[in-house]
This record gives sequence, C-alpha cells and structure tokens, in this order.
Amino acid sequence: MADVQDFAIPFLIFLASISLVQTISAKIGGKAGLPPSPRALPIIGRMHLLAPIPHQAFHKLSTRYGPLVYLFIGSKPCLLIASTPEVAKGILKISEANFLNRPKVANLDYLTYGSADFATMY
Repeated sequence: MADVQDFAIPFLIFLASISLVQTISAKIGGKAGLPPSPRALPIIGRMHLLAPIPHQAFHKLSTRYGPLVYLFIGSKPCLLIASTPEVAKGILKISEANFLNRPKVANLDYLTYGSADFATMY
C-alpha cells in the first residue's frame, strides 16, 4: 500500500503539469486565425450539435456564432459552415484550386439531392 501512495503524488503532479502545458499552448497560438467554434465534448467533439436534420442544426449554429463556423468532429477539423452567399463566394474565390477536380462521391450525391445543391468533402 505504501508503494501506491509513493507514486500517487508524483503521478498527480505529472497530470496537472500536462494539463497546464496544454492550456498555455492552446492560448498562445493553437488556433490563431480560425473562425468561431462551439465548445466541444472530450471524445465526440461537436457531434452532439449535429441534429437529425443537419441543415437546421447548421442554421442554429450560424445564428449563434455568425456566418462562418468551424467544427471538429471528434478530434479532426471536418466542417466549415458558410451560411451566407458572400462568405461562400469569398471562400471559393480564395481557395479555388482546392475545389477543382474533386472526385464524385456517392454519399455527397445523395446528400445534395442528385447534385442539385452545393457541398464538398475533403
């Protein structure tokens, strides 16, 4: 029992120092220049914000956070929501080369009603 107590205090100090370093590094320059984003849960990220009807969830997020919203799904940056035509035009104008020659994806075709709407996947 004494062996466990001998390692418990250094282990707790180690965990506290790791969390302190992560907090400081995130504040200094972790996400500089990114659009606003809602707070995330530890493992699932912001998946809880995606309702059964995604376009309504995206509208609710855009009314709260503005016309440009950045989302992580899990720990990966996955989604950038541009809710106004001006913002979408600016994104497409700046990063036009990233959107050229994308392969046709079956699930994207389904989600956009036979490509009648605009969406892109990386």
